[in-house]
Amino acid sequence: MAPATPPSTSSDAAAAEAMAQGAGFAEDRSGAQHARYRTLASAGIDEEVLVVALAMDDDLRDWLSAVGIGVGESLCVLRRAAFGGPLHVRTSAGGEFALNLALAGSIFVEAQDHSLKDPIGAEDSAA
Repeated sequence: MAPATPPSTSSDAAAAEAMAQGAGFAEDRSGAQHARYRTLASAGIDEEVLVVALAMDDDLRDWLSAVGIGVGESLCVLRRAAFGGPLHVRTSAGGEFALNLALAGSIFVEAQDHSLKDPIGAEDSAA
């Protein structure tokens, strides 16, 4: 007999479970599937991403949301530490955090098109 799975109490957990079961894929015109959602741990340096789900316990999710990393938040990966160390990320509000890879692996994201590299003080093209 398989062990019982406790019911999910969070919409983020349900979204993360759906993504893990294939709902995070989009088809192109040829019918080929491409991963639409992936984890923050797989994001590259200077890549802008949008948080779509947090697959973790409620206490950790609440803490991340309190510091500005929640569903709907834009993040930019600034650096990756060597040897599997933490990711240095910046939120769209300007907060910077180091997240270990295990935590980054439970944050589901999708690609963003705009740059968060320098949200304040961008070059003025009229000058």
